[in-house]
Amino acid sequence: NFGNINTSKVEDMRRLFNNCKELRSIDLSKFDTSSVTVFASMFSGCEKIKSIDASSFKATKAKNIFEMFIYNYALISLDLSNFDTSKVENMQGVFYYCRNLKYLNLKLFSDEDMNNIAYFFVGCTNLQYLNLRSFITTTINNNINYNDSFQDHPSNIKYCIEDPDTIYKVIGDKTNDCSDLCFQENVIFDIEKDECFCRENYKFEYNNKCYQVCPSSTFTILTNKYICSETI
Repeated sequence: NFGNINTSKVEDMRRLFNNCKELRSIDLSKFDTSSVTVFASMFSGCEKIKSIDASSFKATKAKNIFEMFIYNYALISLDLSNFDTSKVENMQGVFYYCRNLKYLNLKLFSDEDMNNIAYFFVGCTNLQYLNLRSFITTTINNNINYNDSFQDHPSNIKYCIEDPDTIYKVIGDKTNDCSDLCFQENVIFDIEKDECFCRENYKFEYNNKCYQVCPSSTFTILTNKYICSETI
């Protein structure tokens, strides 16, 4: 737990937790990454961490995230929903052999020319939900192991990509359903229940979206979730 640590001026976080093989829990909620340009191998070899909430991470200045989470064997869920990769020049092997990873939120990731994404998801054989909502590609370079990057996935994986041309190039006829709860705002993946839930501040669910309070003309149904319903 880093408490109130001030990282606003840090520019290089490479290998920060590299090979912390016994690390099981980490609180990065106070990490300000707005000045960071290098995240390479930041969590490389953290073999026992099951979940990393990096939703507050900003990457607007990032240029290198090479092998950032490589060999995170126990990792089940990862939220990088505010990670903007528009300036990243090297993100090869970022999730290489995260073999237990089920939920991955990369809604701001993009790589228009597919020139630096080699081995991106190699070994991620248990992915259930992959949020690539903003992912756009205009060209595909066959020399970067494109098939290795995106095809090493189970048949029941659900994708969310909004660009029609990218859908065709990247996932073909596999399931693409951005309306699923797991692809909405303010959602977390419960690693114990193996299911997506609305975050505490937006805990009410209605039509696969999360709300702070139930919409008007709906009732609250308290089950294992906070469900809003049109009928009692």
